[in-house]
Amino acid sequence: MPKTKLTKTKSTIILILIAISISLITTAAEGNQEVQEVIVLTYHHLVKGEPENGAELNYQDFAAQMEYLADNDYQVLSEEEFIDYHQKEDFPENSVLLTFDDGYHSFLEYALPVLEKYDFPAVVFPIISSMPGFETRIIFSERLSFSQMRGLLNSELEVTFGSHSYDLHRYKNDVPLIEQQPDEDNDDYHCRLRRDLRLSRDLLEDQLDRQHEIVSLAWPYGYSSDEAREIARELGFELQFKLGDRPYIPGQVDCQIPRYGVISGDLNCFIKLLEN
Repeated sequence: MPKTKLTKTKSTIILILIAISISLITTAAEGNQEVQEVIVLTYHHLVKGEPENGAELNYQDFAAQMEYLADNDYQVLSEEEFIDYHQKEDFPENSVLLTFDDGYHSFLEYALPVLEKYDFPAVVFPIISSMPGFETRIIFSERLSFSQMRGLLNSELEVTFGSHSYDLHRYKNDVPLIEQQPDEDNDDYHCRLRRDLRLSRDLLEDQLDRQHEIVSLAWPYGYSSDEAREIARELGFELQFKLGDRPYIPGQVDCQIPRYGVISGDLNCFIKLLEN
């Protein structure tokens, strides 16, 4: 073989080997990329005095927790950002989503000023049957009205809303209404769930002047059945949240997104929660 041809052959082999090495290095690097876990926090009712139950948190303790997030470079996401990263299965480091269940008026009174201070977005999940004018039972703590919710949508802070059901967040004969009742067959149960979730979504979208599509659902009591989750998917709820003291891992098979229920005002407990 002529020397020139041999040299070209060697050069070609070297180039091929280099290309293979680069490909292997790139693949290994991609395989070693750490999946960013996401912390989703759930708050309920903020109070001025001493909390009387696990659903209440002193507003000053809440303020201290938000200050810690701001001082330690946590990235508090809006609902829109969360959906975008969720679809890509790729979140920024130190991502946090703030959610507020039940639609308490204390969100407006105590949470909003703190959130505005740090420009932290939030998602609020009201129970429609607890709202002014829609009450199906005695409500002991004031809830947000649709008028106040429209005001929040038009504020400078990014506050969005999701469903916490129309009237599934209560018990009937000691059985949560999210579950199939003893006197229901499967068809009746599915029909009731579908009707409730659709009504909550349609009322929210209608009363919020169609400014905001309702795509998030926080399950009452933080859990649901397989049938309920399938119905919610069919109705267009892209994000379904449950309670579960663990971070959300993008790409996980479970379609429900776990949330930490913040029940302690102790800052050290809060820090441990964030650090797993």
